[in-house]
Amino acid sequence: EQTKKTPLSNYLFHTTCSKPTMSTLPQAAAAASTATATPPPPQSSNNPYLEFQAGVTAALRSWSALKTAVEQSWGGTHSQSKAEDLRANIFQFFDGSSPTPRMNVDELEDNFMDYMEEEFGVVLEDGSERQLADLIWRMNEGCGRGDVTLAREVVALALKAEMDLKGVSGVIQSGDGDMDESDDDDEGSD
Repeated sequence: EQTKKTPLSNYLFHTTCSKPTMSTLPQAAAAASTATATPPPPQSSNNPYLEFQAGVTAALRSWSALKTAVEQSWGGTHSQSKAEDLRANIFQFFDGSSPTPRMNVDELEDNFMDYMEEEFGVVLEDGSERQLADLIWRMNEGCGRGDVTLAREVVALALKAEMDLKGVSGVIQSGDGDMDESDDDDEGSD
């Protein structure tokens, strides 16, 4: 019998759970979506470190560079496990046992760049590794103080993005193929 997962538990993967899927949409598609459904807010936890873990997982699942690398198997047949290893490595350095992680934000950024290049053959040039490192660093600082607001916001945004994508893909799949009508009207009007 399978238990129903809460939104927060969707972003907390324990060793007894299956590996996460990297199935979130690129941020641009989320902004362009016309879906109106709002996901339920993440279930709260009394443990700030669990909230931090959920935020990190949501951020990684939403990171377009990693998402694309996994979906396209740029890391080979083990792309999914490489993404999971990246998440696990972050948790080793940000383990909640100390207010000061064993890695600073610049080292985290460098590690993202190195990991993506070594494991997936991706050279990051968009600055996303800096944004992700900064986000994880800020979530760690907040959760370390007991303030889980940012981590919860990251999870909520990731959940909304996933729901928006489902709405967009439903529209695309049920479309009649006439989405490009305006091009016909513009021809010959010059």
